[in-house]
Amino acid sequence: MKILILDDDQARAEDWKQEISKSLGGGANIVVYDNKNVGRVISELHEKRLSAREGSYQTVVELDEVDLLIVDYDLLRLDTDGRSAWSTGAEVAYAARLMSKVGPIVVVNQYGTNSFDLTMRRTSPSYADLDLGSKHITSTELWKDGDFEDFRPWHWPNLLREPSRFNDLSAFVLENLDNSVVEVLGLELSDFDSPRYVSPELLARLGLSRKGGMTFRQLLVGTQKEDGKHQPNPISVFNILEKDAELVKDMPSGVLSRLGAAVLSHWVERLILPNQELIADAPHLAYQYPWILENHESTDAWKGLARLDEVVGLTPVIENYRVHPTCLVSRAAYWAGQVKREIDVPEEFSMANVPDLAFCEDTSSFKDKSECKSFPSDLQTFDRERWVSDDLSAGGEKVNYEPQAYLLM
Repeated sequence: MKILILDDDQARAEDWKQEISKSLGGGANIVVYDNKNVGRVISELHEKRLSAREGSYQTVVELDEVDLLIVDYDLLRLDTDGRSAWSTGAEVAYAARLMSKVGPIVVVNQYGTNSFDLTMRRTSPSYADLDLGSKHITSTELWKDGDFEDFRPWHWPNLLREPSRFNDLSAFVLENLDNSVVEVLGLELSDFDSPRYVSPELLARLGLSRKGGMTFRQLLVGTQKEDGKHQPNPISVFNILEKDAELVKDMPSGVLSRLGAAVLSHWVERLILPNQELIADAPHLAYQYPWILENHESTDAWKGLARLDEVVGLTPVIENYRVHPTCLVSRAAYWAGQVKREIDVPEEFSMANVPDLAFCEDTSSFKDKSECKSFPSDLQTFDRERWVSDDLSAGGEKVNYEPQAYLLM
């Protein structure tokens, strides 16, 4: 696994490297560029992007072999005379996704150094595949599937497995480039009562309309205008600039599919899964329908659901409702609407026997409700209430829960 770190503070980047290496047990090739090389690779991204706009598309080859890219958001210390001048990590993430076959991209400090987003939607428009604070990037919890400790937001994936998942998702998009997005994903656009119905608002965030029929290629390339040039579709989870529309049109399918994987993953991971309505992960699904947990009276059984790999303890029939391909999500997920309709409540089930627990989004764990705080997220779902432990620390500093007022509601 090759990890590349781009930061204008090389000493800090070396510290990140050392801590990440400890978490991985030395099992990765972690490279830290000095400022000269950070500026050089950013300049090359910009130069090749400009050339690609004129019809000469080439990737930045050295990024093609990078499995995980970590880039700081604030890069003001770089050379102010070159093309890298004044670039932000977000701009680098955007350019790298368009101009290379790089794996998942992590941007550090775009949304603060040590915060927890109580809206649960703040990072939805980000070009990064994951946004972290500098107090989080060295956390060992980023590289684990379970047995989480202390501060560990549930939306974090296991970064050790994300490059492989991203490759699988890219292959899935490549195989289906000229097939309908809606049909491939098995979604329903018109029947409001269908358990797979997706609202027009959520569809629009992906750049789709209720008409359906648009292929992955059409979604990414956009529409042709009267002057022959292309207009990008309004994909809010990865906004393609109009000046880059021709560039995207000329992308080799192997690169286009990786852009498609990023777009699709952003939509599913940031907008669809957090709602826990159309699809849901194991902890939230069991919280809604506790009878699907075989030993639902056991606190330990509930705590065992908080894993990113294979889930244990759910009724075996739940596998019939698993989201496929599994690379669509960073953890086991299930078609929640179908589970609600098709799995009956056992006659012997009683809510009185279910422990009074809540799933804490900031620790990725079930805890007694008396130890948790509820808050009203901004998610587009019927039940917006979520729970946190609150008052946690990361990297030796207290975590900022933002906006703080949400914990007072």
